[in-house]
Amino acid sequence: MNERQKEHRAFLKNKILETAVKLFESGGIENIKMRKLADKIKYSATVIYSYFSNKEELLYEILRIKLDKIVYELRHIEDDNEEKLLSEMIHTYVKFFVENSEYYYLYTNINLGKINIDPIQRESLINAPIFPFGRVFDKLVMRGSKTDDYTDHLYLLWAFMNGLIELKLNSDIGDTVNTDNAIEEFTKYIVSTG
Repeated sequence: MNERQKEHRAFLKNKILETAVKLFESGGIENIKMRKLADKIKYSATVIYSYFSNKEELLYEILRIKLDKIVYELRHIEDDNEEKLLSEMIHTYVKFFVENSEYYYLYTNINLGKINIDPIQRESLINAPIFPFGRVFDKLVMRGSKTDDYTDHLYLLWAFMNGLIELKLNSDIGDTVNTDNAIEEFTKYIVSTG
């Protein structure tokens, strides 16, 4: 394959992804149909299948691109105070998924195995936005207030954050939850327990 062909393939893959993202953001998972996508980009579905073997692979890539953004944001939050750092990271994570609820539901469906993707890719995708929180725990270990194995605390953190997102997305009770207070209390708990 010559350089021009490589550029065309990269252009076409990017066009497929950009269009798929627009379809996804306007109608969620159900709006991603290979034939509909093909019609939008004015190519045959066969062309799309030469880049993505199925809808699940395309959904994986859509979510991976979006998660790269939240991971970047989380990695660039700085504060010398572990409690403030953790609080800001939790706020960022919750806000991101509340504002991008269609991605949260895709993330959840992949996590629950409702969308069948490669198990290694699935694990990597689910853990991607959690790994940046490890640096807070690393600081706590270095300070001597946590043990080396803080995996249980990371899972607890993940459950807490996703629970807050679920509450915020539930229009019946979401506005009654004092997110700031819940995050403050949870952060104090996490930082103070070993």
